[in-house]
Amino acid sequence: MRIPTIDEWLLKQTANILDEVLNDGQLTALCAKCRLEEKDGGSKRERIFCTLVTRQKQDGYSHNVVSFIRACMNPVRFRGNQRQFAKSRCRLNDVLAYAGLQVREDGKVWVVQTEQSKEMAEIRRSAVEAVRRLCGDEVEARLCKKLMRDKSYGTERFEADVLINRFRQTSRPALNDENVKRVILSAAERQDQTFFKRLGKALSAKPKLRVSRILSWQMMLLPPLVTFLLTRWTCGCDGLPPLCFLTPTSLTDVCDHYMGSEFSDMQITKLRQRLGLKQYKRHQVEVIDIDGQLKVL
Repeated sequence: MRIPTIDEWLLKQTANILDEVLNDGQLTALCAKCRLEEKDGGSKRERIFCTLVTRQKQDGYSHNVVSFIRACMNPVRFRGNQRQFAKSRCRLNDVLAYAGLQVREDGKVWVVQTEQSKEMAEIRRSAVEAVRRLCGDEVEARLCKKLMRDKSYGTERFEADVLINRFRQTSRPALNDENVKRVILSAAERQDQTFFKRLGKALSAKPKLRVSRILSWQMMLLPPLVTFLLTRWTCGCDGLPPLCFLTPTSLTDVCDHYMGSEFSDMQITKLRQRLGLKQYKRHQVEVIDIDGQLKVL
């Protein structure tokens, strides 16, 4: 059975914990033992994180990451300090529980179906359902799911692909629409030649006879705040946890920071509820804005 990939934010928290139980020599030795290529970095925790996340991306699953954690948490390494082993194991379990994993007393990592992992699965289903409901067109729903899953597929590419898809339909948007202008200007600023080639083909081609279903938002594109919530609800990014883990106040602060606007807790809560996005009830995380930078408490 393949173990699914672990979210990068969870890997970063795992690296922070393992940094306290490994020295430089032990890190190099364990990487060689687990057949991992140790990556360069400014600090030991950065090297651990880069090593794990790079190998996970290469494999497409987390077996080698789990093997490294198991080697680090081998009880033999803690013969003279059982208290540190118990403390590190407890902290790791608090993090890995989000991925449905658990470190046992013998140091082995097991896949578990805990209440936490079941709740996280339900949260992911709610996010996918929100995407399907808002993106009525099958192509757009597939693009938005890709945006939620693939961090290299950014919001700008998503909006550009959605726009081209709209121009292929019978009910095409107007070129003077503000959203259309914004997407085209954004493509011009990043010198996206591929976008303009595809746009020209879409405008010159005969429109499809099938009329795409009208979105409930009555808009060609989703509002930026809605896209932000959907794409980051279950995926960590920029060193921050997935939005579903944040407290209501922290969620509002993060939206204010990225959107450049000021929202109230009530506005964000009502929008989240309308989208059907469920929050994680246990171990909620607080994030604060310090000198223009978001920090996890």
